[in-house]
Amino acid sequence: MANKNFIVRHGLETNNNVLVANTDTNSVGIGTATPTSSLHVIGTANITTSLTVAGTDIVPKISAVGTSGNVYATAVGTSGNAYAVTVGTSGNTYATSVGTSGNTYATAVGTSGNTYATSVGTSGNTYATSVGTSGNTYATAVGAASNAAMVGQQTIWVPAGAMTPRTTLGAASGSLQVTTANVMLSYLAFDSSTKEGAQFGIQMPKGWDEGSLYAQFVWTHPTAASNFGVSWELAAVAFADGNAANTAFGTLQEIDDTGGTANTIYITSETPAITVDGSPGAEEYVMYQVTRDYADTGDTLAVDAYLLGVKIHYTTDAAKDD
Repeated sequence: MANKNFIVRHGLETNNNVLVANTDTNSVGIGTATPTSSLHVIGTANITTSLTVAGTDIVPKISAVGTSGNVYATAVGTSGNAYAVTVGTSGNTYATSVGTSGNTYATAVGTSGNTYATSVGTSGNTYATSVGTSGNTYATAVGAASNAAMVGQQTIWVPAGAMTPRTTLGAASGSLQVTTANVMLSYLAFDSSTKEGAQFGIQMPKGWDEGSLYAQFVWTHPTAASNFGVSWELAAVAFADGNAANTAFGTLQEIDDTGGTANTIYITSETPAITVDGSPGAEEYVMYQVTRDYADTGDTLAVDAYLLGVKIHYTTDAAKDD
């Protein structure tokens, strides 16, 4: 070949191993006298344009690894690191969060046996920001194959037919059949000028947190000319084993609602928080009393209000009653 300006036939070695060419192994070393690859560099390299590996320019990726604040610098390529081939991949949702300051998944995502590895951070996964958080009760349950329920608010439906009108000033039991469709409605009728009441009892679930309750009333009314407001009230008291039944109910909580059309189903909003009197405990028997506050300014219905039932909202602090 003509115009050869620099030829190495039997090897080359410069002072301090700055450049070594080994013709026996067809390798070149920079900073080492014993190159183990075709090009073996010990030290730093400054590449200003591109570096192609297996047909891919890797300079854009290399330029980010080790950047100030980049937490992948010590992990990418680490033995056993599952993200080594994916960090920086287009669309990879873990790229910006794994190892982020304060991110509790940093030591767990990808860990052998970790069931969250494929789901944490998945679009729509509501636990993504909470699994593993200090004190978070879902940490051991989310993703569990058999876990069908979580702690939180639960409900108990009590129909009017399961309630007992008070002996003194009790609401009257009744039923009506709606014409055409023949739908039957069983109700308790609460008077528009006398404070009548009805009661029911529930032995509360073991998982109840013994905290405040909330209630919604389902009701209807017969034909009325005008003014359709009704004020419903609920109070509760808890009884442990051996407690005397002659114990006063707690503070009433009230919710107003407005009807309008006869034999139409109306559902109130939730009441304010109802405090159960009697220092309630797990699995205690709780008595409830429903009344109509006919004297309230929001109660304007001039005929009976028909109560169809009450939905009790309570909060659990355990997933199961065992």
